[in-house]
Amino acid sequence: GLGPNLNQTILTMKAAAAAILFAVASHAVMDLTDSTFSDIVENSGKNVFVKFFAPWCGHCKRMKPDWDKLGEAYEASSSVIIADVDCTANQKTCTDNDVGGYPTVKYYTAETGPSGAKYESGRTYKSLDKFVKDTLEAKCTVDSPEEGCSDKEKSFIEKMKTKDQGYIQGQIERLTKMKGNKMKPSLKTWIVQRLNIFSQLVEEGKDEL
Repeated sequence: GLGPNLNQTILTMKAAAAAILFAVASHAVMDLTDSTFSDIVENSGKNVFVKFFAPWCGHCKRMKPDWDKLGEAYEASSSVIIADVDCTANQKTCTDNDVGGYPTVKYYTAETGPSGAKYESGRTYKSLDKFVKDTLEAKCTVDSPEEGCSDKEKSFIEKMKTKDQGYIQGQIERLTKMKGNKMKPSLKTWIVQRLNIFSQLVEEGKDEL
């Protein structure tokens, strides 16, 4: 009969699919190399948070799950890139950035310039996430769109300001569901940007009631 063999095939396919999903998930952290590092840090238009590591280093291995989770959390961010540099393969970049031990974590913003600044706080997901939220993530605010909003976001805010709360709640639910799907990073970024705008409009709506 087909029974056991078919089941076995399905299980194997499921395992393969899970492995592919896992591979995709762990790639939320961008791997930077000697040939790409400067370009991303200086020309991406985003703030870059980088872990310099060596594959054999115990502290790096312990930190990896939290760092990868951070990468997933900000994969669609329009203002932050979470990145890795393997110093065994990219010695020039690590030397240029004064990496003395592993892991070394640095951040690069318009203020720090291309030489970056050392991140000295905690290495748990909670600490890393707080630092990104407080220091690196530039969110578009509905009240002062001139500061951190793209033209696309500005025109979207204008359109949505006239909508009622029921419409906005419906859009939040729809976009939140979509956010879980696999898609191009640029599409996901636009979903995250719209959710950010809608959540602020909901808060404003509450104030007016």
